[in-house]
Amino acid sequence: MAMSYNRSIGLFTNELKILQLWQKLFAPNQVGCEDNFFDLGGHSLFASQMISELRKDKQMNMLSVRDIYDYPTIRDLAGYMIH
Repeated sequence: MAMSYNRSIGLFTNELKILQLWQKLFAPNQVGCEDNFFDLGGHSLFASQMISELRKDKQMNMLSVRDIYDYPTIRDLAGYMIH
């Protein structure tokens, strides 16, 4: 089943926001949408910082640190947020 256009835009927008934040957290390393947060060196403190920053966006205020453990890639986390 194909994803609707509006849902695709939401996924892309969320991915971009998360990607920009991960690039700051993991600089100077390159980060991609399929990279695993923990494989990049992420840990609970980074997860807490990231969630705190993302929750400033009202569309992302439902996120919790647990979500990083359940959805450790940008693509997975962004997909979870549009469901």
